[in-house]
Amino acid sequence: MPRKTPTPNLAGLSSGLEGASTRLRKTFRYDPDSDSDIPEVMDEQEQESLITTLTHQNRASNTLTLRLLFSLPILSSLPYLITFLSPSLPSPIFSVLAISSLASTLYLLYTLPTTSTGFPFLDKPPMVQGRRVNPPVVKGPLEEYLPWLNLLLAAVALLLGLVQERIGKGGPHPVLLGALPGLVYGVCVGVKRVMAGVDVEGELGGLRYGYKGA
Repeated sequence: MPRKTPTPNLAGLSSGLEGASTRLRKTFRYDPDSDSDIPEVMDEQEQESLITTLTHQNRASNTLTLRLLFSLPILSSLPYLITFLSPSLPSPIFSVLAISSLASTLYLLYTLPTTSTGFPFLDKPPMVQGRRVNPPVVKGPLEEYLPWLNLLLAAVALLLGLVQERIGKGGPHPVLLGALPGLVYGVCVGVKRVMAGVDVEGELGGLRYGYKGA
């Protein structure tokens, strides 16, 4: 029997991260003069092992999620490829714009870091010793402007879909075909934002460094 492809469990990883964070907070904030029960104490080696394990799980989950995202623009381009074979379906210009947007989405998925969307106002800087820093990032013109250009391509494809619907051309569901590139790009950006929100080093690493400096 063919093996089933495992699905990424971002919710489970987030739950494990929250539990580990709570456990470390109890360790770091333990007051020996308190009358409450002594919390479970983790030594430095256990802390490092826990953070390393969760980091590896997070990276594996992100890698699997990214592979699944690769399939979205590829599969979504199939309806537009069919239009080149049938003159009754949307015009070639409409299909070229949609495929260009989907190809841009695929390129950005391949070239950008796993949790980077390409939009500075969405991407959070990484955590270093409990503080966010802005490392110097060198981007080429394509990586810098392609996310915005892709938004423009998706918007134009949607407008053409609306025009096709209004004039009664473009085959079945032209509005849906026009909106599909933007939907695919939006899903990819949204999933990357979710992956960026699971920050093992930022959450637990800051607690670890805070404890060492106490």
